Amino acid sequence: MKYQGANDSESTIRPFDGSNPPKLIKDSEPVYPEEAKAAGLSGRVTVEIIVNHNGDVEDVRILSSNNHVFDSPAMAAARQWKFEPPIDDKGNKISVYFIRTVNFKAK
Repeated sequence: MKYQGANDSESTIRPFDGSNPPKLIKDSEPVYPEEAKAAGLSGRVTVEIIVNHNGDVEDVRILSSNNHVFDSPAMAAARQWKFEPPIDDKGNKISVYFIRTVNFKAK
């Protein structure tokens, strides 16, 4: 997977290999949709995110969702997450993509 990175040069985005996930340093809770709250709905949205070499979420896409009313709030929350910059085994900052699930629980 390629993307246009800093300085308009092409950079490679690596899949997260499972051994050392980027560390979340700023979480963002999703906004629970009023219509879902009123209906007592719970949900789960699985997103694939690209974390760039600065630890910012650069792109978000929905992989699965059990109720689409939760998609936009999950994506908006994911865009606010901040991670420690991912590094490779040589200590270089890299961009990675990985999967995270956002849960919505009715109260």
